[in-house]
Amino acid sequence: LQALTLMNDAMFTEVAQALGTTLATRDDDNATRCRSLFRRVLNRWQDAEETNRMLEFVETQRSRFKTEQLLDAQAVAGGDGEEVIERATWTSLARVLFNLDEAITRN
Repeated sequence: LQALTLMNDAMFTEVAQALGTTLATRDDDNATRCRSLFRRVLNRWQDAEETNRMLEFVETQRSRFKTEQLLDAQAVAGGDGEEVIERATWTSLARVLFNLDEAITRN
């Protein structure tokens, strides 16, 4: 229930969109972007399996946005303009990380 609440919270949506925009405009490769996002959200370095899962997610989401299998990329990215599919892809990944138990509760 808590993850559902956060997923629909305007503040978390806007923060995810801001991170998505930041990552979409970076010149880094996808792995570097994933590491940066993971570190910013969870405050630790991810292992190789986590990196691979994130990279797979990014490629799948990008493909699904391009073929319009998902919601309108403009809605996810928070507007239109250049790089909307990239912004939507990275915004989606940020939203996933925000909703991990590790991000919601820290021990």
